[in-house]
Amino acid sequence: MNHQPGGNDFRFWTVIKEVASDGTTVLQTLASGNYSGGTPVATSTAALCEYDLYVPTSTLASTSSRILVEVYVQSQSGTPTASLNMRDDTQTHIVTTIAFNVAGPTGPTGATGATGATGPTGPTGASGATGPTGPTGASGATGPTGPTGASGATGPTGPTGASGATGPTGPTGPTGTGDTGPTGPTGATGPTGPTGVGLPTGGTTNQALLKVDGTNYNYYWGDVALIAFTNSFTAPQRGSVTVANTGAFDLSLTNNFICTPTGNVTLTFSNIPSSSSEQSGNILLVNSSNYTISAAATTKVPANTLTTISASGTYWVSYKSDGSNVYLVTSGAMS
Repeated sequence: MNHQPGGNDFRFWTVIKEVASDGTTVLQTLASGNYSGGTPVATSTAALCEYDLYVPTSTLASTSSRILVEVYVQSQSGTPTASLNMRDDTQTHIVTTIAFNVAGPTGPTGATGATGATGPTGPTGASGATGPTGPTGASGATGPTGPTGASGATGPTGPTGASGATGPTGPTGPTGTGDTGPTGPTGATGPTGPTGVGLPTGGTTNQALLKVDGTNYNYYWGDVALIAFTNSFTAPQRGSVTVANTGAFDLSLTNNFICTPTGNVTLTFSNIPSSSSEQSGNILLVNSSNYTISAAATTKVPANTLTTISASGTYWVSYKSDGSNVYLVTSGAMS
């Protein structure tokens, strides 16, 4: 092979294909070379050029196939002219190590095919002779007793028997009560008794008798609070305080409460008195950890109050009932 000037890096390579016996129909490509692995041709003088191409193990489609060698040439620059020269009358040939017509090993046995459909049932054979009669079986269990028959007619009444001996006398019955007799005459009047202790003298309007101690008749006139009157108190009035940490306030227990919740609570009032006896009081609410405070449907609060008392702090809450609902007002957080 040689080429005329005009190109650099001129190379050639081959592609090996299996073709049918007609020499043209391509059945498969057995191996392919490329430019990067091609043999360089650096001369313009005809020379023997060698190119090796490895053909991996392949199975030909037919023993009558032919091997086609395609020769490719390429230059990275210019437009050189390539020449492929044959040696006089010597037939062109391929030097190869491919074994010719070598049978490969027998492949593994294929999987067993699916069982075919069952054929139609053959005709029924003739009936055999009747066998001998078998032995008599055991007697079956006794059947249930039948229903009782109808009762016969009643026989004639027998003669009356002799009278028996007289029995003992029974106990005496209770004595009857007679009518009440007339009232007797009124007795003579008895002597006048000693004068009683009586009420102590003194006292003013709306005062009442008050015990000094446990001694009999040791009492005095004192001022008391009366519902129907206006009262003026000269001493402090104190009541018990009920702990209601769950936010549930029973108004039948007391007027004043303290609530230190340990979690989120709903302010709920029970035993709300009727509208004729409204109740009011105070609650000391100690929210130690931003617990959420909400209100029941019958607990009425101003807007934003629940948001305020849901923040950590100590709050003074006043309430007043109206027979159905309880109304609250609260202070801000106290330091």
